[in-house]
Amino acid sequence: MLLEFKMQNYKSFKDECVFALIPAPKQKGLDYRVLSEQIGKKKYKGLCSAVVYGLNASGKTNIIGAIETFKQIVLRGNIRNVETKDSLNAASHALELIPNNTLSSSEPVNFSLTFTDDNIP
Repeated sequence: MLLEFKMQNYKSFKDECVFALIPAPKQKGLDYRVLSEQIGKKKYKGLCSAVVYGLNASGKTNIIGAIETFKQIVLRGNIRNVETKDSLNAASHALELIPNNTLSSSEPVNFSLTFTDDNIP
């Protein structure tokens, strides 16, 4: 179960951006949309879906592109480009890890996940 996706220094996101699927502590009325998993003494909760919305050019596509690019890196096991275009997202096909251009010095692009799998946090 995916709990969080974090990215930093990717395209329009200079600072860390967190796409969280963790319900707010006092959120009401979403019980039917919340997955829960007991791991040891801790109970993890995650939303089974989320919506990304915002103004034009606010970075919605860049969030989706970052997730797709990270997915392709994990599936390939490397960051080399491939010849076949198996994705509609050009950045994931070419794995263009485009850093934010407003930084004064060169810094790496960072992606990270928080998830649970088979009762393992």
